[in-house]
Order: sequence, then C-alpha cells, then structure tokens
Amino acid sequence: MNLSAALLAGGESRRMGADKATLLFRGKPLWQNQLDLLRHLQPAEIFVSAKRDPDWRPNNVQFIADDSPSRGPLSGLAACLSRIQTRHLLVLAVDMPFMSEAHLRFLCDQTAPGCGILPIIGDRIEPLAAIYPIEADVDVTAALFSSDFSMKSLTNRLVKTGKLRVSQVSGQHENFYRNLNEPADLAQVTDASKGLFRSSNTKNIKIVKRIIVGIIGGTVLLIGFALIVLPGPAFIVIPIGLAILATEFAWAGRWLKKVRQIASSVVSRKTES
Repeated sequence: MNLSAALLAGGESRRMGADKATLLFRGKPLWQNQLDLLRHLQPAEIFVSAKRDPDWRPNNVQFIADDSPSRGPLSGLAACLSRIQTRHLLVLAVDMPFMSEAHLRFLCDQTAPGCGILPIIGDRIEPLAAIYPIEADVDVTAALFSSDFSMKSLTNRLVKTGKLRVSQVSGQHENFYRNLNEPADLAQVTDASKGLFRSSNTKNIKIVKRIIVGIIGGTVLLIGFALIVLPGPAFIVIPIGLAILATEFAWAGRWLKKVRQIASSVVSRKTES
C-alpha cells in the first residue's frame, strides 16, 4: 500500500495509571496488536511516534520523537508528516485496539491526491485513526506553534481547505473507534472476554457431547441392523440405539416412536392370535 503508517504512542496515560502500550489485550500488549494491524496493510514504511524511544519498539520499525513543543498527538503527527516518503500518512492510536484491517483499508480507498480522510461519529471527529496528506504538513506545523493547537481546530481548517474529507462512520463500525482510557475500560473488555470464553467452552462441550452420543448411538444402531440378518435380538438393540441418539438428535426420537408403535402393533397381533 503506497502510504506511510504511524503508531501514536506518546500519551501520558495518566487516567490509566500505567503505560497503555504495554497493557495486555487479548493476550498481547496493545503496541503489538496495533503494529500487527498496521503491518497487515503493508504500508511503505511504519513509524512509532512517542516522546521517548520505547523499549518495546521492534528493530524494523522506525522511531520518531514527538516534535517540540509538547502538544499531545499533534506533536507526533507533525513529526511523522515531516519524515514520510509517501504522499499520505495513516495514524493510529495505540489505545484503539478494536480497529479492523478491513475498515482501515476502507478509509485508505477513500483518499485522493492531496486529500486525506477524517472519520467522524456524529459530531465527534476521530483524528487519531485518520489519514493525512503530505500537503497538510505546513498546517500541522503552524498549529503546533500557535496558541490554538487542538486537533479539532486543525482538522476543521484542513477540511475547509480541501486537504481532509470527512467520512461518516456508520453505527455498525463505531466500536472500531472505541479506546481504552481508564482501568475500568480495560476491566470491561477483560470481563467480556471471560464471558465469551465461558460461552465458547460451553458450546464446545455441547458439540463434544453430541459427537460422543452420535458415535455410541450410531454404533448400537448399526449392530441392531446387522442383527436383522444375523442371529440376535435386533428389535431390542435397534430401539436402544435410537434411544441413545434421541438424547441429542430429534430425528432419532421420531424414529424411536415409530419403532415402538410398530413393536406394540406386532405384540398386539401375536396376543390376539
């Protein structure tokens, strides 16, 4: 993909109380989840933007120090835009682990020469999962040294000058932009994962039980059929096989009922005779 990508990891993590990048999410640290996601896009280059070079940064990923003065994500965006070798820069926050590869590709497909994409949910912009054109470099640098260095003000100017185009996020995709800011956010995700794990385990147990019942009941049933032509109590074994299968399979219950009706009819006729 002919664009650059940057993982923004320069946040202070004050509300979280720990470095977000190193927090575990689905068994892996957030930084690894996000870098893996960016790698799947196969960008021309990948950067990690932070105040200091993090210990976890892989050797094959370039580090870019946030530009001074310290202006939060604006400093990281300014530093990366000044270094890219392509015409567009995709930025992704380290604390946005629900983002998907397919959705990022969707955003990339909407870019145009000199124009990037700014996702928006209702009236809330999402500038930390957006794509900026290299032409925005001058605007970003100007914002960095101005008295108004908010991302909202910057993106408003870029939209007005045609360097960004707004992309409305549909309701089904809003969760992609959910971020983890506080311990409660992480705890909520962890609890949901545990519930999903328990649900998955229950489902697996049911499947295994169904398979076992099918094997045992099917074997008994086949033996019963064999006893129709061989010496043996076929009309005793067949209902046993069907009874076993009926504990998990509705069709076996219907056939068991029919077999019982036939057996009852045969017994009645013999009694009358």
